[in-house]
Amino acid sequence: MLQRKKLIISADDFGISDTANRNIIELARAGKLDRVSVMVERQHLEPELVREILNLGVPIDLHLDISAGQIRKVRRKIKSSPYARLLIFALKKSIGRFGVREVKERWFNQTKKFISVFGQKPDGLNSHEHIHFLPGYFKVMLNLSNYFAIRHVRFGRLGIIANEAFVSKVLSYLWKKDSIKYSANIKRIETSDYIASLDWYLKKESFLTTFPSGRIELITHPEITEEFKMIKKFL
Repeated sequence: MLQRKKLIISADDFGISDTANRNIIELARAGKLDRVSVMVERQHLEPELVREILNLGVPIDLHLDISAGQIRKVRRKIKSSPYARLLIFALKKSIGRFGVREVKERWFNQTKKFISVFGQKPDGLNSHEHIHFLPGYFKVMLNLSNYFAIRHVRFGRLGIIANEAFVSKVLSYLWKKDSIKYSANIKRIETSDYIASLDWYLKKESFLTTFPSGRIELITHPEITEEFKMIKKFL
């Protein structure tokens, strides 16, 4: 089995629901998580939860967000077929109606809010539904990391670990588009060697033996029961 030390287990969506918060805190207490990503504009981010996650000592990233939850509602109702993945990505792409200037302002404000709520700048930057991989938004995130001196970003120095999951293939394509901008900033930012997401492998535990060499950021969503159980059992 893949050595655990090669994995960076990142839990996304802290603040999106009571279930997400409860499961993430449980996993962090058990030493199952290496990073936690917080959504600062969602409703479930009470002060006591902020103190609790800070006290656990896990690096806390800002989960940049431009959606109003529409994609997440659809995601709950459809299965993980290639056609469903295509629909999900089409919805994500449609969010591109938000111009780069609007996204820049919103993400800047979210970073300022994170600093206000947590009393520190984020340890890293990533985004809800991987939206920062869209090239225009990727540039916004890089500029944000530079402005606030946030070194860690979710990108993957060597690429996306794509498999039969449609979203993984799309992200791999976008990664190639973003790689020029990444190369221009490589000296000032930190990232893992590869990026993968646990929901691309649900019910396929053998994926742990197929990952390439290098440090792999494995994105997880503990709010989802299947993922929560997989993290507890296999990671």
